[in-house]
Amino acid sequence: MATEIEKRVDKTVLVIRDKGVTTTKEQIEKAIEDSIQNHKEGNDTKVHTLNENRKGGNLVATVSMNKHCAVKLLQRKKMRIEWATCRVHELLVPERCSRCWKYGHTTRDCKETREDMTGIFLRCGEKGHYVKQCENAAKCHDCKIEGHIAGRMKCEIYRQEWVDRMGVPHEHVP
Repeated sequence: MATEIEKRVDKTVLVIRDKGVTTTKEQIEKAIEDSIQNHKEGNDTKVHTLNENRKGGNLVATVSMNKHCAVKLLQRKKMRIEWATCRVHELLVPERCSRCWKYGHTTRDCKETREDMTGIFLRCGEKGHYVKQCENAAKCHDCKIEGHIAGRMKCEIYRQEWVDRMGVPHEHVP
């Protein structure tokens, strides 16, 4: 039996766009099951988020699933959910250390000795409270601008990291 770590490593996170506003998580899971017919065993697909896109109108979902099943959907680039044809792509996230918050390495490989960010809340950059207790305004640790948190596409530094590390042309950045 696979360990919990192996199970997590074998997952791929996909983004599914252009769904109608009345689409449910169950409809998405059913459409995925129908699209990957021969890979039902061991699929354990989970819809994590289902939100309206920034421009309004359609929904965007993040879905985790077995890598083998994800490859099947990614090769098609599109899938049908109810009456809508939806775009499918992999969610790419630059590697980031949870100790120093710098990109390009993980905590295990961190050689940073000056700045240990462990215990600092990513939303506001302060210590001493929990997520539920935070009443501070969001402030990005990367660009030092209020209004968003680090590691989001609203941050120009994160967007550039994403482009540099993922090798994605600027015109394809969401």
